[in-house]
Amino acid sequence: MVQMSAVGRGLGRWRATPTFGRRRAESRSELFNCSSVIEKLCVTASIHFLLKTKLAMPSAQEPDLPTLSVNAERLASTLHESCQYGADHRYGKVSTETGMARLSLDDSDKAVRDWFLSKAKSLGCSTSIDEMGNLFAIRPGKNPEKPPVMMGSHLDTQPTGGRYDGILGVLAGLEVLQVLVENNIETEGSVGVVNWTNEEGARFPKMAVSSGVWAGAIPIEDAWNLEEVTPHEGKAKTMLQELERIGYRGQLPASYTSNPFAAHFELHIEQGPILEDEGRKIGVVEGVQAFKWFNITIQGRDSHAGTTPMYARKDSVLVAAKMIVAANSVAKAHDGLATTGIFNAEPGTVNTMAHTSTFTLDLRHTSNDVLGEMVKECRDAFQSIAEETEKGCMVDWKLLVDSPAVVFHQDCISSVQQSAEAVCARLPGASSKQLWKPMISGAGHDSCYTNLRCPTSMIFTPTREGISHNPTEYCSAEDCLGRLAFTIAMAYTVDVVATALAAVLATALGAELPAAVAADEDSAVRTGGTTTVTAAELSVVASLNTENGEGDDGEGLGEVHDD
Repeated sequence: MVQMSAVGRGLGRWRATPTFGRRRAESRSELFNCSSVIEKLCVTASIHFLLKTKLAMPSAQEPDLPTLSVNAERLASTLHESCQYGADHRYGKVSTETGMARLSLDDSDKAVRDWFLSKAKSLGCSTSIDEMGNLFAIRPGKNPEKPPVMMGSHLDTQPTGGRYDGILGVLAGLEVLQVLVENNIETEGSVGVVNWTNEEGARFPKMAVSSGVWAGAIPIEDAWNLEEVTPHEGKAKTMLQELERIGYRGQLPASYTSNPFAAHFELHIEQGPILEDEGRKIGVVEGVQAFKWFNITIQGRDSHAGTTPMYARKDSVLVAAKMIVAANSVAKAHDGLATTGIFNAEPGTVNTMAHTSTFTLDLRHTSNDVLGEMVKECRDAFQSIAEETEKGCMVDWKLLVDSPAVVFHQDCISSVQQSAEAVCARLPGASSKQLWKPMISGAGHDSCYTNLRCPTSMIFTPTREGISHNPTEYCSAEDCLGRLAFTIAMAYTVDVVATALAAVLATALGAELPAAVAADEDSAVRTGGTTTVTAAELSVVASLNTENGEGDDGEGLGEVHDD
């Protein structure tokens, strides 16, 4: 047993017993009369946060505390098992060397959803599906009526995606639940995993749309009416049609008011090169840069390529091309980003100028104000280009996504940072450099929307060569000493997932549980109040011993070879 002074009204001194379900307090009446629900959800377990370290035992008669260990071999196997649904774009000889083409609400997405729910139920979780097809798997705690601490991401992919974007976050969440189950740990509050529908926005063109509906930022009718970008079997289908077709339009309202969270943690690959280039292991994500998506339509005139002089043309493709170049210049001038990912021209014949061209424009910057200036400059430049190119064309803008810059909850950031510090402290190279890094995410995530309604933060892991949205996307196993990937893949993967597990447990077990936007006064945490446990006092720590992290064949998360 471990004693500590808890910070907060009326808690006095407490200590956790090995049952993880009972506590002793010097003043039980004070403990249960606390007005703050956070104080009622005090720590019920003492789990090391410093790896390979045992807390001093006050008495030789008291038993040791259990050590939690992520099973990296199991996580690898589970991740690749899930990727059997929608595997595509083989680039290597073994079965796991493929990308993914699991578009939201297609048949492969239905299959992996069925698989996810089956896995969650096998862990004793209660499962539910909301009106947007979001999947929730909850492992009940001692107070199941309180909102759960959630982990999660998404299982849908790009049409030429990889095996880690989103998928790692969901499967790591299941691994955390498995660790809790096999160690018979009962958390005070419930802990769960969420799979958000259509995060990618690849099939239905609004990224993170379903977490946006849950957060109340996107009307559900707008989401349901989204039509797929590339029609299959003729006429484009809507999200609602496909939800109903695959049987995943649930009955639970897609709303934080009826389905509140106490907190939301998302483990995700960085999708960029910074961590790998700097030789760091974990990114502590403090926020997400602002971005806007537009669909730009250029109306020109179709005419014969051989008989129409250059001065007499209304060439929508030429105008669109100039606009894309102009957007690139604007982005560079502001140290921002501009991307065109979709370009279409009609009627689409070799010897006819296109009367209509459409392209997408993705603009990003860490500052909302600078992003606004970038949009203004692009609008002005596009208008001038449309009017001044040969006989001129007409340009129309349609806003697809408007995602302001996001700042995550400081308490959640601190929880992840403390976890990262402890996990990284025993890695090779830790004595000469800091192996974790505070970061701003360049990509949007479901956490952008959950952050509106509950304390949220993210954890990044390096991505090989920064490549994502690509079949060869890979969660690198190399350490900063440059050892061969397969020799340390297990241990390194555990390091990353350990950070997520430690942060989630620190919250779920009651330490430093931040205030959330409460649906009502019975929520797990309340707006405006935080019970803080200092680092010196923090006894909710995950001892994730990676010495036993290697599997029998030394294979890691990134590469599970055929037998």
